[in-house]
Amino acid sequence: MRASVFKKLSALLSVDESTFSNYFDIQDLQFGEWNDIEGLEVRPVFSPHPVETSVLFFRTFWEGRYMTYAHLGDIASFEVLEAMIADGGSPTGISKEFYGMIKREYLAHVELKKIDIGGGMIHGSARDFQEDTSDKIDLY
Repeated sequence: MRASVFKKLSALLSVDESTFSNYFDIQDLQFGEWNDIEGLEVRPVFSPHPVETSVLFFRTFWEGRYMTYAHLGDIASFEVLEAMIADGGSPTGISKEFYGMIKREYLAHVELKKIDIGGGMIHGSARDFQEDTSDKIDLY
């Protein structure tokens, strides 16, 4: 992701990619783990998608408890994900276990959740979140 962003910015701004480290404090995040960035914790989770992507969970400790926000951008619907399940040993597709893990991550309760919905291969389905008790921002 970083390489793609740097290439685009470099072309738009007519500057060499190496100059960006002079302007940004670049920190690599560990997938599936809470990464502390000066008190704001970020947990990226790989999200199956035609273009490599991840969903992000943010949290901070506030008044004796964690407040968490989930950013579910460019997610596939559960129907699309289920169709991606491959038979054992297939080099393509996802496993049933991975599908279950992604579904649990998408449906995890948080204080606020932004969901990219609208159907198709790269947008989730509102139906998938009907029983989710998180407060939501639905984008179409």
